[in-house]
Amino acid sequence: MALFGGTAADAFVVVRPSALSPSAASSSSSSSASVTLRMTTESEPAESSSETIGPPCWNPQLRREIASLSTLGAAETSWLAYDKLWGDGVAASAICGSDASNPAGGCGSVLDGPYAALSLGEGTNVPLSAVGFAAYASVFALAVWPLLFGSGRKGGDFVAVDDDDDEGEEEMDVTNRLALAALTTVMATFSSYLMGLLFGVIHASCPFCFVSAALSFALGGITWFGGVVPSNKAKEGARIGLGGFLASTAAILALFLSVEGNGVGTNDILAANGFTASVVANAATRQEQKDLPPPPVTTHSSERALKLALDLESLDARMFGAYWCSHCYEQKQKLGYEAMGRLPYVECSKEGLNSKRDLCQEREVPGYPTWEVGGKLYPGEMELDELEDMVRESRERLAKKSTSTSPSS
Repeated sequence: MALFGGTAADAFVVVRPSALSPSAASSSSSSSASVTLRMTTESEPAESSSETIGPPCWNPQLRREIASLSTLGAAETSWLAYDKLWGDGVAASAICGSDASNPAGGCGSVLDGPYAALSLGEGTNVPLSAVGFAAYASVFALAVWPLLFGSGRKGGDFVAVDDDDDEGEEEMDVTNRLALAALTTVMATFSSYLMGLLFGVIHASCPFCFVSAALSFALGGITWFGGVVPSNKAKEGARIGLGGFLASTAAILALFLSVEGNGVGTNDILAANGFTASVVANAATRQEQKDLPPPPVTTHSSERALKLALDLESLDARMFGAYWCSHCYEQKQKLGYEAMGRLPYVECSKEGLNSKRDLCQEREVPGYPTWEVGGKLYPGEMELDELEDMVRESRERLAKKSTSTSPSS
């Protein structure tokens, strides 16, 4: 009997039957079988251990943190987008205050202002909150995809059984990480521009904006300082960082250009980064513009709108708004030029033409537009049937009040 092989794990037994007696051969046969069985059993772990552990899923713990932060951001921006598209922004303004009720400026002047949406032309506007939701949702998907759907994932690592699979998993992981770096860079850079816009141009305070910016900065910090870019992809990482900065700059320029004509110049565009000294100097030296008129009403009033205007006039109704408020403009367009000519309009923005900001603050106007009918405030843009319901409700309320205060006979 001779022993060949390199290691104990790779050892095997060769039996020469001719060198044995018949009885020995018989016994050797069973012995050989047992030896072969034993060696096969011992070699199985080695065979299993020959599977190579593929590239790890980059930092599963940080991926979970990114997923948690992006979930918060998606929840906030989805609610703001819903309120903007279907709630006329009333709920958000009611939570954090409007420009009229807050001397420092409130969410109303930000979330309902000209910079709250990207204009795609032909009256199509996309709220920035909807764009933010798409960005947060994308970050969440990139963060959790390898955790949930990585093939052969074991304890946060990918397990590959051959070199081809290993390379495929590694390429997928690197692509995922670079995409995370690119997207969070765009978000953090764009948020820095928006903070500069908030403090240097709008001069307002917006808690929702601060929360979203903080989340974007945190996501960017976690990905870059957490080592999202592989060490052997440093050049690609640098290109991604520069590309993200340029993409954000292009996006903020598009935002400014979409609201051209609202009193913001090119210098404001270039100085909109809140983390540079230039915005401070620009904000300090920029001459504050005054007496900015609202856009003219271009529609003509229907018979229904004219009758409604007469009813509102009889109830001493007036409309509070701001020259930059898109919902205010749309409200005027629904009533038409002739009807709005009969109804008092109160400008609440301090830069607006014939501003009565003090009156708006005194009346604690919650948002724009807001109707005051019979001494009661009705916030939000309304359809004609809603205005008619408001007139009926006001008349009934005033009639009950008159009855309750009249002397008993």
